[in-house]
Amino acid sequence: MRNYILAALLLLGNLPGKACDACGCAGMGLGLGNWIVTNQHYAGINYSFRQFSTNNTADRYHQWQATFLYSLNDRWQLKASLPYVFAESNVSNEQSQPLNGLADATVEVKYLLLDHISEKNTHQLQLSVGLNLPTGRFIDREGSLLAQNFQVGTGSWDYQAGLRYQWSAEKWILAVSSLYRVNTLNGYAYKFGNQLINEVNLGYKINRQESEFALIPILGFSYERFERDVNSRGYYQYNTGSNAAYVITGVSLINADWMITVKGGVDFYNEGLTTYAPGPQFLTSINYLF
Repeated sequence: MRNYILAALLLLGNLPGKACDACGCAGMGLGLGNWIVTNQHYAGINYSFRQFSTNNTADRYHQWQATFLYSLNDRWQLKASLPYVFAESNVSNEQSQPLNGLADATVEVKYLLLDHISEKNTHQLQLSVGLNLPTGRFIDREGSLLAQNFQVGTGSWDYQAGLRYQWSAEKWILAVSSLYRVNTLNGYAYKFGNQLINEVNLGYKINRQESEFALIPILGFSYERFERDVNSRGYYQYNTGSNAAYVITGVSLINADWMITVKGGVDFYNEGLTTYAPGPQFLTSINYLF
């Protein structure tokens, strides 16, 4: 019982904050997926939708991501994720330009640093390190009307590290997470900016006697920083780099075998060198525990 109650709230993935032309579709996989502190295996899939606009550009993208986590023991875990992206960019009301394909896969190792349980509450702290593989294609768009960072993949081997702290007491659950990703230079001498995501989520578990599912309403806030891209000439790429903050709300349903989450988010702060205005964002996730 404890395992899947703790896991439910942590289905909250971070919602990436920038448009395809702002950080590149290659960056949209960051933060998606399920950050679950549980010693159970799980396999799942999630779907996300985002839209962004400027005075003359409208971008929309969809992402499907398959995730598998295997627990080696009570502290060590292995996780793999593979996303598929479909995006479109409409510039100056002309015909939209589609972009689709496999994005960059991610493999991670997780270690539970702290697992303290008492009669009143629990505390857990988990460390993760990961490698982002260049499975998504990168197309050289130098001289194109489309932005150089309108891609499904970075074309580079990238690294990430994260910490996640969870506190729970009775029906309340608080989760605080931070993830930093270091992007490297790819074969076209283009480098996506490094990315930082911090998030705080609070959930309240509601059990109904006539239902085998527990219901957990969620309220969260996230802060994201995207550093500027560097192009093949060694200069900062135009319309990249930003800071943004979001309010996120949603709900999780969970029982002994299934975890289902639906959530959405909107920005309340957006500052940087981009001209993109993000619209509402949506994510749904389904996972099977075994």
